[in-house]
Amino acid sequence: MQEIQSLLINWKGPDLTTYGELVLEATFRVHRVRNERTFFLLDKILLITKKRGDHYICKSHIPCSSLMLIESTRDSLCFTVTHYKHNKQQYNIQAKSGDEKRVWTHHLKRLILENHHA
Repeated sequence: MQEIQSLLINWKGPDLTTYGELVLEATFRVHRVRNERTFFLLDKILLITKKRGDHYICKSHIPCSSLMLIESTRDSLCFTVTHYKHNKQQYNIQAKSGDEKRVWTHHLKRLILENHHA
């Protein structure tokens, strides 16, 4: 986590170690975004970043407790993540393979449930 934190530009939140361990990291094409985005999924937060050189610019973040996942029925490689209260901030993500989509949606669902405050 310290390595990711040291490469992150524009992060205004607390130390990333407070959000748990890194679960997944991948770069995806995002609908209506010119450049690819790199997503870091931690135990308690999803970071959305843009790679610039050796660094990552933090574009947004969504706490896993507020995360909503929508799986596309039209495109087998696509899924959407959004903040359930601020759904104007949607990320329509295209995975590179069906396996990548399955892994990401599995872990997103798991972390949404684990972070849900019942």
